[in-house]
Amino acid sequence: MSAYRLLVVDDFDLVRDVICAMLRAEDDFDVVGQATGGSEAIDLAAKFQPDVVLLDLAMPEMDGLEALPKITEAAPATRVVVLSGFGTDQAVAAAMASGATAFLHKAADLYDNLVPTLRRVLDQPDADAAQQESA
Repeated sequence: MSAYRLLVVDDFDLVRDVICAMLRAEDDFDVVGQATGGSEAIDLAAKFQPDVVLLDLAMPEMDGLEALPKITEAAPATRVVVLSGFGTDQAVAAAMASGATAFLHKAADLYDNLVPTLRRVLDQPDADAAQQESA
């Protein structure tokens, strides 16, 4: 089985580095790219067609909510998991309404939640029929 291809999008280097290290420790994940903002994420999603984009919401140049539908347009089979420090009901609802497959709060224990959530998202038969979830 080939590894699942992931794109990690966050404007903070340390957050990206930690997430990428966690994913690289798993045999079935391959981080194919990293982006610091929405425009770069759209370009890389179009180029790499990843299985999943991990997308931060709060970014200075183009936020995740603005980038999310453009990412899914550029890479229609890609699933988007929003990873944000804003875990309010409004943020979750806005992300899900914009096409996110799942939402994870950064303050949640990523070591316990990130990898299992990604596996649940990837095990869904297809992105259009996927039941959207919030972990």
